Formats: sequence, structure tokens, C-alpha cells
Amino acid sequence: MAAMYKRLPMAEKNLLKIFASNKYISLQVVNNRTGHIFLWANTMEKALRESLQNTWDKTAARAAAGLLARRAREANQQQLTFERDKKRYTGKVKLVLDTLQEHGIEFVERAGKAPPRFPWERTAPPAGPPAGPPAGPPAAGA
Repeated sequence: MAAMYKRLPMAEKNLLKIFASNKYISLQVVNNRTGHIFLWANTMEKALRESLQNTWDKTAARAAAGLLARRAREANQQQLTFERDKKRYTGKVKLVLDTLQEHGIEFVERAGKAPPRFPWERTAPPAGPPAGPPAGPPAAGA
């Protein structure tokens, strides 16, 4: 009898897709659960095409990443996932990812990341006094 595998639900990710052709650079952010493209930027857009000398070089990649980062901030999407697949982390891909990080986009394993499990993983100490009775020896005669 063949082994049966349980299919686990796919985690919700906002996945960054990078496509660089010989003429243009296209960036898309896709919701993996629905397949919906909700953020995009490419060098074919009129605003970028008119301001750039070339639409395929590293300057164009940096401009497209800056535009995507601005749109992500407006849409309140600060966490993205990038699955490298067969793309090398060099050239335009590295430039796009570094530019997005400079503009405040955080790359995570899963968007909507879980809160830290341990106290030393927190970035800020908890506010307010500790809960419970004060520590110390019991009062005499009580």
C-alpha cells in the first residue's frame, strides 16, 4: 500500500518576484495563498521610463526597487519573502534586495512572523512593574 502524506496548508507569504530581461526590469509582490499580484513596479512605467537613460541597467533596477518600496510603505506591507530558486545573489538581484532593505523592507521566512518565544529575543524590555506580590522574606508576626 502506498504511503499517504498529509498536505499541510501553505503559509501566507508575500513573495517578491524579480524578472530582468534584456530590455526591462519587473518586480512583483504576490500573495502565495491567493495568487493575487498586489504590488508591482517595472521600468516600463512612464514615470520611470522618462527619467532613466536605460531601462535595463543597475540604475534602473535601483529606481524600480525604490518605487516598489514606496508603494509597499503606502500599502503597509513591510515584510516580504524572497525565494531565490536558481537566481544567484549577484548583480541586479542583489541590488534590488539591498535597495529594498535600505528603504525599510524586511525580508522574513514567513510574512506575519510569530512573536519571539524567549525574553532575550525581544527588542524592547516589557513596560510596567512586574505582576504579583513583592519578593522577599515574609513579615515577622504575620
